[in-house]
Amino acid sequence: MFLSIVLFLSSPSLADDPEDDGTEETDATEEEPAAEEEPAAEEEPAAEEPADDSDPCVAPSASLQSAASYLTDIQPAAASTELAEFNSGLECSERISPELASHYFQATAVMAMQTMDAEKAKRAFASARAIDADNWYSDLGFEGTGYHTNFTETEAMAGTSVRILLENPANLGKDEWLAVDGKVVDAPYDTSPGMHLIQVGPNGMPARYARIIDREPGTKAPLDLNSADEAPVPWDESSMIATSRFTPAQRKKRRIATSAITAGLAAGLYGSAIGSRAAYNGNPTGGLRTTTNALHASSIGVGVSSGVIFGIAMLSNPG
Repeated sequence: MFLSIVLFLSSPSLADDPEDDGTEETDATEEEPAAEEEPAAEEEPAAEEPADDSDPCVAPSASLQSAASYLTDIQPAAASTELAEFNSGLECSERISPELASHYFQATAVMAMQTMDAEKAKRAFASARAIDADNWYSDLGFEGTGYHTNFTETEAMAGTSVRILLENPANLGKDEWLAVDGKVVDAPYDTSPGMHLIQVGPNGMPARYARIIDREPGTKAPLDLNSADEAPVPWDESSMIATSRFTPAQRKKRRIATSAITAGLAAGLYGSAIGSRAAYNGNPTGGLRTTTNALHASSIGVGVSSGVIFGIAMLSNPG
């Protein structure tokens, strides 16, 4: 019944069409000679496809922004994918800035915290602070709360410096630059222990070589520029001290440090829950209620994990 009414109401417009079509048809027949504009249609396939096929690499800054967005939503797996994209972009982009290098290590630290890798979080925060201790990546959260507190409270890695050198200095062209954490340097170059972002490339051109290294105090980081065809490696496992090599006393100290960092994360989550609760009181929506409950539950879970790790550290025998 409803369909028949709709058809009936729509019938006037359909009835008007023939009259309009009559005049339009005569116009169309008169304008037929003008249809010779079709050659323009033939020009459409004009070699625009190669431009579409060109797939430039994603700028590291864009990948980092996406990673930070995922991290604020506590999605470390998705953030990891974006940080891997950041790594890939280092070899097809120009030299990054020291600020971007610091922000990358801060995002790496936050991702490590969310995946309960407190040791990597500490090393990444320390590496970021070694570049610029006052430059917080605000996309990861407001200053004075949460991750920013962990960033400001992380101390620099102790120990002697790391020496970055070239295995074959002749492989660095006269018009090429070597940059460590966004700063152009001469090799050999002594820097702080921990993580560093290295790029090599010709002046005014994208980098041809990029690596992200992690070195212990007093070690060397030889660079083989001939291996530029290999993908950048975000973590050089060969440079890390194996956990089994730590003494019982060292393991106990590391567990206590891990407990402290996770406790800080729990406090940050709880502080965020309080803020979300205040926002909910002013505007009681379902979304804010869900967010508040999730933050509160997360703070409890991380807090319990911190307590368990601390208990294991206290019960362990330092030998």
